[in-house]
Amino acid sequence: MGVARSSFYADPGLKPDDAAIIGEIQVITDEFEGYGYRRVDAELRHRERPIFCV
Repeated sequence: MGVARSSFYADPGLKPDDAAIIGEIQVITDEFEGYGYRRVDAELRHRERPIFCV
């Protein structure tokens, strides 16, 4: 499958709450109306709220 054995035992970490992320995205898009998904993603990372947790 191409997956390292160590990744099987890796802790996936906490998954963020969807409602909290959606609320944060709405705040960003209300504040910066011209932002697309890439700029919103960059702003979330800047605010230390990544969408995807690996």
